[in-house]
Amino acid sequence: MNIKTDYINTAVYTFTNIKVTDAPNGQSGKIELTVIACDGTPVPGVNVSWEISQDEEQSDTTISVSQSITDINGMAFVDVKKESTGFSTITASINSVIKNIKVMTYALNAPIVTNTEGGKLDVFDLMSTIQVMIPSYSNIAFRDKITLHWATADGVDIRTLTRFIVDANNDMPIIINVKFGLPPECLAQQNYGIYYESSDILRNTSYSQRLFFFVDRQIPLATNYDGLII
Repeated sequence: MNIKTDYINTAVYTFTNIKVTDAPNGQSGKIELTVIACDGTPVPGVNVSWEISQDEEQSDTTISVSQSITDINGMAFVDVKKESTGFSTITASINSVIKNIKVMTYALNAPIVTNTEGGKLDVFDLMSTIQVMIPSYSNIAFRDKITLHWATADGVDIRTLTRFIVDANNDMPIIINVKFGLPPECLAQQNYGIYYESSDILRNTSYSQRLFFFVDRQIPLATNYDGLII
């Protein structure tokens, strides 16, 4: 199929519908996004450039392609692989339109937040106790440093919280009451991608899978006495 591209250099584009798939250690994660024009319509045939951020911590990161053409739905894709755990920051660009996107390579299970099974906390969930649990992991040891990153979905920390392991048999899991242990902005209406890292006394660090969810503070217009929208 031939896609017409002769108008591309003069158009103004925006990246939207950015989806990141994190990956277990040794496997490839993925970034997919849609390119839209100023009127909101997807644009096929756009050349999206991909580049690894120049950072020593990302020297073991590779990407599957340096350029890709958006498909008929305006979508472009790239696979990302990092040999060690942690973030890789990938830059997507079209001319002067630039977006930095973070992909996590993880070795530990994701944290658990109550009532986020459906990927969302709504106003009714927020009326109850909200807890985050950092699960136990293998080879936990005295003086392990556990840091919770309560972050936005694009990897920007809102607040971090650190605990040290004193008793390896009894200090895990770590359970934190979000309403009392973290500031109110940690439950503002937005998308989140929270995770934790564990560092031992030799500073060997492992990262967890991210838990993605949305906090929806919109109040339904009307409810009946059972709390159901009517």
